[in-house]
Amino acid sequence: WRKLINKMKARTQQADEPMTEDRAMLACFRQFDTKNCGRIALGELESGLAALEIEVPPEDLAELFQQADLNKDGGIGMNEFVLIWKKMRLEDLMSHRISKRRLTDVLKVGQPVAPAA
Repeated sequence: WRKLINKMKARTQQADEPMTEDRAMLACFRQFDTKNCGRIALGELESGLAALEIEVPPEDLAELFQQADLNKDGGIGMNEFVLIWKKMRLEDLMSHRISKRRLTDVLKVGQPVAPAA
């Protein structure tokens, strides 16, 4: 999940008009939800990752899918997708030992931050 999120964030920051993190999440979800049904199926996840040149072995792909399909309905809904995205973002921020105040600011704004000194 981390590779996907980092790749999508990089794409949105390279655009002429950078997107907010919420818009980037929505754009990423829509890119994967090729059937426009509000859920990402396993095949759509596989195709989307391949399109982004993110190689994932089949057994790892199934595990990624299961991690995100929180309600076990066979698809990754928008809410589940957002939860995974924010979880990865939070883990990245925590790994940089960002203060609670800076963490709150970053989550509101959705901007990348440098590691705390």
